[in-house]
Order: sequence, then structure tokens, then C-alpha cells
Amino acid sequence: MASIEDLDALARRVVVNVTSDEGRRETWLVDRQSGDRRLLYRDERGRHAENFAKTEPFDFRARDGLVVHGYVTVPRGGEGRRLPAVVWVHGGPFARSYWGYDPMVQFLANRGYVVIDVNYRGSTGYGKKFMAAARGEFSRKMNTDLIDALDWAIARGIVDKDHVAIGGASYGGWAALVGLAEAPDRFVAGISMNGPSDLASLVAWLSPTVSIWTDFAGNPDKPGAVADMNSRSPLQNAEKIVDPVLIVHGTEDDRVPINHGERMAQRLHALGRPVETMWVPGEGHGMITPERVLDVADRMEHFLAQHLGGRVASQ
Repeated sequence: MASIEDLDALARRVVVNVTSDEGRRETWLVDRQSGDRRLLYRDERGRHAENFAKTEPFDFRARDGLVVHGYVTVPRGGEGRRLPAVVWVHGGPFARSYWGYDPMVQFLANRGYVVIDVNYRGSTGYGKKFMAAARGEFSRKMNTDLIDALDWAIARGIVDKDHVAIGGASYGGWAALVGLAEAPDRFVAGISMNGPSDLASLVAWLSPTVSIWTDFAGNPDKPGAVADMNSRSPLQNAEKIVDPVLIVHGTEDDRVPINHGERMAQRLHALGRPVETMWVPGEGHGMITPERVLDVADRMEHFLAQHLGGRVASQ
């Protein structure tokens, strides 16, 4: 995939990025008049393309008829087989996944899992109507889009329906908890990274500066809204969760306060549910310190191997 990164005032010289799903990334300076090209940068990961899995786009009709798009990545050598899978949910939710190299997707595929990455309703890049289809649909159609994508993969013989986990970061962590609560028969485990668990307190925290949250998720200041938001929140529906959960949260998260993870873990512990926690010191809403990123990856791969049967790095 090629994209224009920059250009001069006359659009004669253009900086172009060329990327692929197999780690290739090159930056070129192109003279549009002469045709001359000069390589400015090459990502060394592209030299190891044989180690990366292929990512393919797909689309399906959700149960209400809406066309939804996503990407499926099958581990190398796993083609034609029903494999364990992870539905990995992008954050935002007002963002989207793109085709190309994704470190998390490749990590999961390397460990033996099909990765299903869905641009569920509310994702950007598909027009205003598609985004508006998410209004009021937190824990509802935004999550059934994920189940419908999973059914698409199962129907094509890609996924072993009895070995599926759900996970994600930020909104993806929320979606993982909702998936475990609302569709416990579809998943055997879940991972919530920096994920919210209580919709009313999250929106109250964000809404002074981010009004889009009240538009789409509910306004806790309106009569009756809190009860509705609680009915959609994993924290208030924790008794529905029966499968193992790994909760990972940065201690310095100022986007989704760590108490969302702490309260969720405490509630699951009180119910006697299988829950593991990993509080990551010094990290905010995204894990950025290389050593901590590796620590989280190590914990994730062992958790998934235990419940899905994939491999870990030492194997």
C-alpha cells in the first residue's frame, strides 16, 4: 500500500510511504517530472517477511443488514485448518484498524491464533451513516458486530469455534469484558488492557471535554440514564462472566483510570470467578516502555496458551 506523506508547493517532489502486512515499510522521494526516485528509509523488518502472516480484508452483513468490514490474519502454515482464534478489538471506539503491519496482530498470529480484527459500527473511515449506527449501541450492536464477524470466520472453516478468546485495549478492553458477559458461550477467555468497566463513571470523567461520549454512550446527568448505562456495563454485570479474564492496566492511565480495572477485578474475585491482574507501573493509557511491553506480551502469551493451546516463545 502506498500513501503520500508530504510534497512540495508545486507537487513536483513527493514523499511516498510504501507498506505491507509483512513488515515492509519504505519511504521514497519521488520526482514526478523526471521519474527519479531516492530511497530515504527502509524498515529492516521487511527483510523477515517470511516470518509474518498474511492479513486479508473481509466484509459481512451484520444481523441487522449493515455491511461491516474487517481483517483476518491466519498463521503461516495454518491455511485450510480450523485454528484457535482471538477476536482482537481496536480501541477508540471512534478510530479504525487498517490493512498493513500490526505488531499485536503478528504477535498473536505467530503464537498460532487466527486474528479477527473488526471495524465494527462506529469505526471511522466508512462515512457518517456508519458511525451514527453506533449511537446508543455500546454493549449492543457494537458487540454483536464482533460476534457476527466471528460467525463469518467459523462458517468459512477458519476458526475452531470452541477455542476463541476476545481481547483488546481501551475500548477494546471494554468490548472484551462485554463479550465475556453477554456471549459467554462464544469465548473461553478474555483480555482487557486499560479497558473501562463502568460506563457511567467513564462518561462522567470524559464528558466535560469529549461530548461525543454522551452522544453515543449516554449522558449520566439525564434522568434514568445511569440505570441504562449500568445495564450495559461489565462491572454491574460481572456475575454473567464465567470464563477466565486477564486484566492489564497502567498505573498512570489518565484516560481510563485504573480503578476501572481494580473494581472489575475485585468484583470478579468476590464472585469467585477466574481473574488475573497485571498492574503495570509507570505506564499510561498505552504501553510504551519496551521492557514493560515485553512483560505484558509474556503474560498474554502464557494466558492464551493456557486457555487456547497456542505456543509461547520458549516453545
